[in-house]
Amino acid sequence: MNSFLQLQEEDKEFFVQEYEKDIRTNVESRLKTIYLISDVLEHFVPIFSDTLTVLAGGSVIDPEDTYLTIDEEDGSPSLIPGTPEGDDVIR
Repeated sequence: MNSFLQLQEEDKEFFVQEYEKDIRTNVESRLKTIYLISDVLEHFVPIFSDTLTVLAGGSVIDPEDTYLTIDEEDGSPSLIPGTPEGDDVIR
């Protein structure tokens, strides 16, 4: 093997050992940030656009029965753990 090829191979091995973990963590953190931003946009942009549509005088695009309005609430608050009425919180 040529000595220059051997030096090149040693440099490559040194680079991989020295910087592979740092590069991997940088790329993973940037991908996690991109995934977070895309998830936020995916979940909140349709709701926000639907809200703007209703505020402009239109109708709801995809009505769901899961949303409660003020008229639909029964008025009784649910029991909160850790309060005298609710269960104890175990830590």
